[in-house]
Amino acid sequence: NIVCFRYRAEGLDAAGLNALNGRIRQQLLEEGQFYIVQTLLKGELYLRVTLTNPFTTAEDLSAMLEACERAAQMSLKTVS
Repeated sequence: NIVCFRYRAEGLDAAGLNALNGRIRQQLLEEGQFYIVQTLLKGELYLRVTLTNPFTTAEDLSAMLEACERAAQMSLKTVS
């Protein structure tokens, strides 16, 4: 019930990807629709979701991933 994942973007080194994933998490927390924590695995920052609600659907997970994608794209625009 625990899923760790990492957003990847071309052209970013490990430190840049760590920062990007941290910004994705922060944006989602500020929006308030999804609660994602972070964890370090071998020095890399991963987003971590714990699924405990039996009513969570595939659509819920797709919406969360779409929100991650939007947050990443917004973050990449402001950095470049």
